[in-house]
Amino acid sequence: MIKFDGENCILLPNFSRNATSTFQLKDLVNNNFVIETKVEVDWKKLNPEKQRMYGIVSLNGQDMGIFCNTYGEVKIVTAEVWTQEDVGVQNEIKLEVVDDILDIKFIYNHNKDLELVVNGKSKKINLDNVIDYQTSFLWVGCCNNNRGTPDHLTGNFLGNMNYLKITADETIFLESDFERVTDYKVYDKSGNGNHLLKKFLNEEGQITIF
Repeated sequence: MIKFDGENCILLPNFSRNATSTFQLKDLVNNNFVIETKVEVDWKKLNPEKQRMYGIVSLNGQDMGIFCNTYGEVKIVTAEVWTQEDVGVQNEIKLEVVDDILDIKFIYNHNKDLELVVNGKSKKINLDNVIDYQTSFLWVGCCNNNRGTPDHLTGNFLGNMNYLKITADETIFLESDFERVTDYKVYDKSGNGNHLLKKFLNEEGQITIF
């Protein structure tokens, strides 16, 4: 289990500095893929006046992934992806939930459709002309913590994550139960070398890639 306190997050960059990855993020995003995770959300600490959404798993830019927030007393989990027409179009699935502990699936069929499943409840939308996410980082526990991201769009999550698995068709891209960690990274169990990095900033305030 990993705890997110509104400050920390982990990430997978879109390049492998030490050439450890055998299945890179830029290849994943052009495939069909599924994100599966189990989280416990600290709903009482979420504040929609401070954050547009809180990121559970996100590809940054015009964000794609799994998010959550509260709207009054209503708890919402959102799946989001952007498509391109004359301008960018935000495509969302919103599911109201009542539980704190959530089993979530984000099922993406490339340029065809997106399905969100939360504790067995599901909804699907059709898609076309999805924007290119090949330059995005994968963020876990936030929307985007790159330098220059406006505070209200960083979306640092509050709660616990017990498990994360991402598959492309039948191939596991990344898998972690957050049991094997160091001061710098969370190990990927898939064998692809897609270890998640803890967020560290250099003197210029930019993300350090180990």
